[in-house]
Amino acid sequence: MNPRYIIPLIVGIALVIGVTLNREDGIVGGARPKTGSRLVIDGRHINLHAIIAPKLGEKCGLPGKEWDCGRLALIGLSRAIDHGRVRCEPQGDNERDQLTAICRIKELDLGAEMLRQGWARAAREAPAQYLALEKAARKAGKGMWR
Repeated sequence: MNPRYIIPLIVGIALVIGVTLNREDGIVGGARPKTGSRLVIDGRHINLHAIIAPKLGEKCGLPGKEWDCGRLALIGLSRAIDHGRVRCEPQGDNERDQLTAICRIKELDLGAEMLRQGWARAAREAPAQYLALEKAARKAGKGMWR
């Protein structure tokens, strides 16, 4: 074999092995938030598992004192991500056949953080910890609960 083809062959094999290992580890990479509960990593759209954030343009507050809580939820998720490396553990698909995952930056669970900030509601299937975080945010008047 011609030596000039050996290095590209080795690099190609390493990439294939790396992709396979990465699948077992979940979805990892830089994330771009799309909404308060949805992000994109390497072109894959991922919904944060067991939370429901307001849609972009959704209003919160009292009549005459409303604000775009969907936009603020998106900002909250952007700040939580803060250009960090996100690791998502797929949990399956939701009722609309969209991928859901528990996503973290280091040990910070992004879904839990959105609940803690008050920018999301816990879904019906949410773990007890998520329900407690939503309840605490409501009681403290955080995020969309002000």
